[in-house]
Amino acid sequence: MIENQTLSYALFVIGIFLVVIGSLLFYLIVMRTQQVRREQRIKDYLEEYQDVWYRYLVLGGNVERLHESRVMDPYIKQAVDRILMTYVSSINNPDVVKRISHFCSLNFKKYYRSMLYHRNWGVRMNGLYRTLDFKLSFLLPDVEQILRKKRYESEEEYLVILRILSMYNRNLFLAHFYHPCYPFKEFQYKTLLSHLDESYIEELILSFDSLPSYLKIALLDYLSFNPKMDISYLKFYESLLSNIESEIRIRALKAIGHFGIITSIRYYREFVDSPYWEERLMLAKLLVHVEEKDAKPLLEKLVQDESWWVRKQAAITLNSLRYGVEVLQRIAEQKEDRYAAEMAREILQVG
Repeated sequence: MIENQTLSYALFVIGIFLVVIGSLLFYLIVMRTQQVRREQRIKDYLEEYQDVWYRYLVLGGNVERLHESRVMDPYIKQAVDRILMTYVSSINNPDVVKRISHFCSLNFKKYYRSMLYHRNWGVRMNGLYRTLDFKLSFLLPDVEQILRKKRYESEEEYLVILRILSMYNRNLFLAHFYHPCYPFKEFQYKTLLSHLDESYIEELILSFDSLPSYLKIALLDYLSFNPKMDISYLKFYESLLSNIESEIRIRALKAIGHFGIITSIRYYREFVDSPYWEERLMLAKLLVHVEEKDAKPLLEKLVQDESWWVRKQAAITLNSLRYGVEVLQRIAEQKEDRYAAEMAREILQVG
């Protein structure tokens, strides 16, 4: 009797399991069928309307107005979204972006606004990037509301929101840029800096002393590797050589090396006796751009430095100068400083 009950129960459980598995399999088949159908409809639309979109976005022609039922069709919206993203990512043309923005303001307001408030993180990120890339200024109030009510859930969302604000709301952007809601790392500040226009950079330079320390460091590094960096920035960097923060001075010395020129040796002489070996190292590199009468005594002292790295850089700099080999030969033959002599001989041998 008990065995029959156990068998019946086992068969019942197996039956339930098979029903669940069957239902799940049916659901997956239905979802896959819908996905294939959706992708086919998107493909058909792309093939049918690619020329129309090209004439509108690139040539500036009149785009065929979408029928209201088509506008409401989510498949068509996805197809149009793909078209717009393709053009933005492949063609760097402000006129194309302007036409995309105009079209979206007429037809896709609700579509992109709904993306910003979607519960799915990926959809929200896509909405933010569309706002940024398509320059959808009509979504700025929504972006500001998301920021104000802290409806973002990740640092990535917050960064994109700040990039959007930098284009439309300067004061709000700077307020968060100076005091972000997340503890930004140096590379995150550099990422934001790389997307700012020149007026922002000039403002940051003018207010440099009042910037948070971590932002100062990021700005100095960003400017030093910026291909658009003007020679006028050299005076800005040299003004920082008397800064009380050693990290600021070191970054400034490093950046000055990218200019290949200095304005006056008087800004640099004191670094030969700096308590920080990094500053003495940077000086040894910079002296390649200084006249012999000023550089020679400083390099001779640095080649006898207590730091191996400083000694080596001073010797390398001497070896690259017209008069340097003679100085190195003399140092290599002296017996007062064994370490300096060894370094001089090593660099001379390498050539």
